[in-house]
Amino acid sequence: MADITRIKNLGPACKKFLAEIDIYSAEELEEIGAMGAYLKLCALHGKFSLNFLYAAWLGLQGRGFFDISAAEKEMLKTEVKIQLENLSSKS
Repeated sequence: MADITRIKNLGPACKKFLAEIDIYSAEELEEIGAMGAYLKLCALHGKFSLNFLYAAWLGLQGRGFFDISAAEKEMLKTEVKIQLENLSSKS
């Protein structure tokens, strides 16, 4: 299994946060996806930085952190809002 830090944009801090939600390898992150990991971190911490989502989402595509358009940021923010609303309506 490949170390998480082999994914572009993800360093030791991200590795530590991902370990909190039992994600220890690049393959495990690929399986759950950036959004899935972000939502689990939000559930654990109450709120979590969107920068993590951007870094992971871009990194899984092999793109650098600053290689994100305003439209992509808005799309991800909208998806987060929808997913969090869906989770809260199920509780």
